[in-house]
Amino acid sequence: MNRTCFLGTLVALLLLPKLVLAGPAESALDLSSPRSAVETQIDRARAGDLAGLKACFVERLRDRITEKNLKKAQEHLEKLSLDDLVAEIRQKKPGKAKIKMKDGRTFTNLVQKDGRWYAEKLWFKKLKPRSNNSK
Repeated sequence: MNRTCFLGTLVALLLLPKLVLAGPAESALDLSSPRSAVETQIDRARAGDLAGLKACFVERLRDRITEKNLKKAQEHLEKLSLDDLVAEIRQKKPGKAKIKMKDGRTFTNLVQKDGRWYAEKLWFKKLKPRSNNSK
């Protein structure tokens, strides 16, 4: 094996994990604005796309997003509309956004990194529609 071929192979092997992680799931997601990022998260959850949903969250939370959590989220999302989930987007600081639900609860917090918005909160773990008797 000549040196050029060896170096090319080495570079490819070093870059492969990054390409696999970013992959088509992450590159096809619209995370360009807070609203589109939340819409994308909800769409990915409703579609049962675990890899796509993980790509919408900050890296430190991705391992905590499981198939079990996704199934739970799908059940709750059947009862909630996008308008219920995204009533207000507050941006008090650059690169940070808080998404408020119609009932006043915080749906999630987003952080901007490299021009893309990622969720900093596992919203689907506590997502439940409130009953009419609740606050």
